[in-house]
Amino acid sequence: MKKYTLLFVLLAGLVQAQTVPSSDAGYEIGGQVGDYSYRENPNLMELHADGLLAVHGAITVDDILGLGPARLEGRFVHARTDYSSPSSGTSENSRNMYGEIRALRLNPMQVAYGEIIPYYGLGIRRLYNDLKDTATAFGYERISTYIYAPLGVAYHSPQTNYGGMALSGEFAPLLYGRQYSGINDGIENNQTEGYHLRLTALWENKQFQAGPYYQFWRVGDSDVDCSGSFCGVEPKNFTREFGFSVSYKF
Repeated sequence: MKKYTLLFVLLAGLVQAQTVPSSDAGYEIGGQVGDYSYRENPNLMELHADGLLAVHGAITVDDILGLGPARLEGRFVHARTDYSSPSSGTSENSRNMYGEIRALRLNPMQVAYGEIIPYYGLGIRRLYNDLKDTATAFGYERISTYIYAPLGVAYHSPQTNYGGMALSGEFAPLLYGRQYSGINDGIENNQTEGYHLRLTALWENKQFQAGPYYQFWRVGDSDVDCSGSFCGVEPKNFTREFGFSVSYKF
């Protein structure tokens, strides 16, 4: 399972963007720096990294299968996280990475003050977290898979000689989640309740976009799964990420 997860997150980095969706056909590639935190309730453990690095890209086409404009996005994120838990102490420098791929259907509308693009689609996010060398009593690997449905709207202002603004907001309900924990022979928990929020505000011109972004995940308690004599639940958790994004369009 680990090798397939690593392959997925690497491939995702070839095609995903943390940019504001545009209806202009073409390609985008870029990078990000930021801050990442993951917390489980009630105060069970936390992972934090203030040195997140990411690469992202996107492909936008004018029409797909006669349905109109569409967009394929992908993103790869890597961070070294610090672990802390009231029950098992603290440790540093655990490996944390995830890949994400999204397919979006765009509905651009030209208005007097710019362009508005409602969009919807399907996304998959797969995260690998190596806790084998942390202070946790078990020392195990975690693999999280989320399938979700992005629902958002983007806005592009008219551009002047100094460029323009690109804004987007998104809400995405979790359709299905699966959490693998490498404890004993492995525990797999199903997750059915949660949502994702995404906000972006960028300066742009014909070729570049740059500015801050924010992402938030809330995922509820999972079901119970057992491996040997150990039974576990993936508790309610929150993921926050914010940073600065730059991309080039061609």
